[in-house]
Amino acid sequence: DDIVIRYSVTNTGNEESGINSDDACFELHKLVDSKWKCVGTKVDHYWTDAALILMPNQVETREINLDEYYNLPLEKGVYRIVIEGLASNTFEISWFTKID
Repeated sequence: DDIVIRYSVTNTGNEESGINSDDACFELHKLVDSKWKCVGTKVDHYWTDAALILMPNQVETREINLDEYYNLPLEKGVYRIVIEGLASNTFEISWFTKID
């Protein structure tokens, strides 16, 4: 089964703002010894210059399929998603089950 994280990006400013339109433009970080470390991927990420314009207060909801980019299961610990230099709220992986 795939592990999918759903996230939202909100334009909290007073003007329109551009975000990358590509869902693969993210990094997964794990907290290790009080420092954030980028988790290595099983495939290369690609970055594009294409932008999606968000109007003030507009929300864009997306999903990341972690199985597509990472060898699962991930180690237990505290993680965050980083997109274009902005970090998400942290989340904890405290258990996992691998289904064959």
